Amino acid sequence: GGAAVGDGGVARLLEGLAERQERAHEHLYDWLLRHLSLSPPSSPPPHLEEEYWDALDDSLSSPSVRAVLRVLRAAPSLHAHATELVAGERRRAVARRFLRALTEGCDGRPAMEVGAHDPPGYVGEMLAYCHRTLSVERETARMLLGDGDGEAPALLPNGDVMLMGPADMLHHAVGGLARPLRARILRVAAALAIDPEEGVDAGTGRDVADALSGTEGAGTEPAGRYRVAALYSVCGLLLFYRGAVGKAVARLGPDSTAATEDDGGDDDVGRGAALTGAILHCLRECTDSYARSLALHSSRLVAYAASSSSNEGTAGLALSLVAQLCEVRSNSPGFSIDIPGLEETEARLSTDAVADAALGAAVAGGADDAEGLEALQMALGTARIAGLSDACTTKWEDVLREKEAGLAEAAVGGMLAKALADRGLRDLTEALARYRRTGGELPASSYPGLDGDSVRRGVAAFYASLFVPSELGLEAIRSLQARAGARTAVEEE
Repeated sequence: GGAAVGDGGVARLLEGLAERQERAHEHLYDWLLRHLSLSPPSSPPPHLEEEYWDALDDSLSSPSVRAVLRVLRAAPSLHAHATELVAGERRRAVARRFLRALTEGCDGRPAMEVGAHDPPGYVGEMLAYCHRTLSVERETARMLLGDGDGEAPALLPNGDVMLMGPADMLHHAVGGLARPLRARILRVAAALAIDPEEGVDAGTGRDVADALSGTEGAGTEPAGRYRVAALYSVCGLLLFYRGAVGKAVARLGPDSTAATEDDGGDDDVGRGAALTGAILHCLRECTDSYARSLALHSSRLVAYAASSSSNEGTAGLALSLVAQLCEVRSNSPGFSIDIPGLEETEARLSTDAVADAALGAAVAGGADDAEGLEALQMALGTARIAGLSDACTTKWEDVLREKEAGLAEAAVGGMLAKALADRGLRDLTEALARYRRTGGELPASSYPGLDGDSVRRGVAAFYASLFVPSELGLEAIRSLQARAGARTAVEEE
């Protein structure tokens, strides 16, 4: 009987301790919500928002808050609710501050939308702001939910409750950036994309791209080239910040990047990497817009060259396009980053794609003169410096070599006529050709132009011309091999 009484006393003692501990956890939970002004969540007036968010930042950095959250891990439901409230409040703060930075400016900087007339600069500034915010929120999440040694713990299952880890809080907080960032970048991409219905030299209206490129019409070649280059620059920025965001998240630990390949379709899921998904979504859309615009602009190079507003040929316009895109690529660090899973996107943004579009359009457009061929060879050299693959380089070198051989073959006839004229034999060769067409029924010596006097004058002129060098006009052929072949053909004729 005494043992039973003793066991009952121990059970009552443990039950009493458990009740006291539960009440203590509830008191800590209530104190945390009051300390952070989260009971109930309040919406400060617009003119006091910044002070409210600053006060929340100061409160979260308190050692007492970190200690309370660590203790509340023993009460999973209270811990989960408290961290969800904190993450939700951080999300609101991040979103409101981003919108204010866009429209009003922050930290002494002007509003980002003031620079919307420069699409690459505008997109770059928004992405840089998001990356800075991500770094700040990462440290806040590590400070609140990381272990004592600063490392990020994995998600901790406790009964039916899954405790929020630092990566969860980070992705939930910066998820407030995803929707406004995606909306603005896609709007920029839509404004820069070339309209298929927009004709060459159509209209005189000026838009953002036309104003920046210094052109007067939406259908001019400089405006189209600027749009393609601006889209290419935006794609480079998205590639760079996709890698930078991934590295920043990875610093929380090996398990923190598990959700970073989210497609960005649901930016309200607390455990989804909404910001990373938004950047990936924008990258795919901007890549599509760039690829379509590049193909459309390249297909119009012949029409641009034929228009009265252009002083360049098709090959010259192709050279300008390749040079500008290669300059954008060289100045953007994003194109030098290899990101797993984006091989198809990187292939569409490669220098090979640029060369295939521009050179292909120029070759199909009939760049058959020496000046056009030289421009295409310069474009190929520029693309090779910017990272053109060996296979693509060999392919276009073969194409241009064939074009040069054709140019040399076409020039042989004109060079031969000039050589014969310089040597005084043109009249004789023309008379001989006419005589052969008659069938040779009469003696050659009786045919006009082939009589003795005409032959003597032609031979005398030929010997006299041997002391004067003849200019065959072979300088237009750049390849030494093709030039030597043309010279040989002329001499054999």
